Amino acid sequence: MPPGSAALSTGAADGPPPDLEQPGRPVRFGTAAHDPETLRLLRAHASPDRIVCGSDYPFDMAQPDPVRFPLDNGMDAAVLEANGRAFLGAVPEGPLRARLARVRA
Repeated sequence: MPPGSAALSTGAADGPPPDLEQPGRPVRFGTAAHDPETLRLLRAHASPDRIVCGSDYPFDMAQPDPVRFPLDNGMDAAVLEANGRAFLGAVPEGPLRARLARVRA
């Protein structure tokens, strides 16, 4: 790696995270924002279908309940569920897939 360049931690010995290796794969944003104002800023600038529930586990996150934090600050549980399933490639046929399609429209 050239001097002065930044590395992204993936837990792997070399190479960027898999998402960055695949052109066209959407960028996702985590909700581990640590304060409501930062989460509001994220929600104002990121598409709702690109926000997933996140944490800094196993590190101290300063949020006692990282799932409740986005819900208490205006995030919709169904949208977060659909986004997480889409990120993991686990979107089943049926109502959840339909909700995800509406969020992306």
